[in-house]
Amino acid sequence: MLTFISNNKLIVIIIHVIIGYLATFPVFPKLFGISVLISGLITVVVSSNKSEEALLVSGYIVGIEVFLRMIKGFISYETGKYGVVVFLIIGMLLGPLRQKINTSYFFYLLLLLLGIVFTQVPEGESIRKAIAFNLTGPIMLGIAALYMYKRKISYEQLMELIFIILLPVFSMVTYMYFRTPDLREMIFGSGSNFETSGGFGPNQVATILGFGMFVLGVFLFLKTKITGFL
Repeated sequence: MLTFISNNKLIVIIIHVIIGYLATFPVFPKLFGISVLISGLITVVVSSNKSEEALLVSGYIVGIEVFLRMIKGFISYETGKYGVVVFLIIGMLLGPLRQKINTSYFFYLLLLLLGIVFTQVPEGESIRKAIAFNLTGPIMLGIAALYMYKRKISYEQLMELIFIILLPVFSMVTYMYFRTPDLREMIFGSGSNFETSGGFGPNQVATILGFGMFVLGVFLFLKTKITGFL
């Protein structure tokens, strides 16, 4: 699958534009979200992470997390972070290279887990939800640090990674195009506008769109053609 993406970038971009349109239909989001996780898991396990498939699949999850939250394609709000953690751990276990371990990152993760013991959750709130909301991000960063420690990534793999992260942005923009009402009928104020961000959190949407612009800028400055044309 990753080889197909590398060799058919324009086709894959068009596919993601179509995905953005299909996401406007009620049944599609859940099926798409589940298929992303299952296909990613199969890709990492079958390949035994010989060509950094775990990193590439995790990159795709990072790029698509906000979009799947927007269309309610994930089972839970933090599914994307769980997915990245699982893929990277599998990559460390199955990879052909012996994983170099840094005790500092282990200590960091232990401190996070230790913090749970001393944290007081307000009465009436779910402990599980509080832990998931506040710690999944830092734990994911710790696992990513363990995975990347002294791991050599080639220039080609890095460019492939940022292209894969970029792909879901095409789906998001397409979805927003079909979900945004006529701007002439809207009243704009000084606050964030959910109507122009696909009905989802404007800050999260703006972050991903800004990152997409950064990636396109990288390709432009490096004169790398992703559609056959600069």
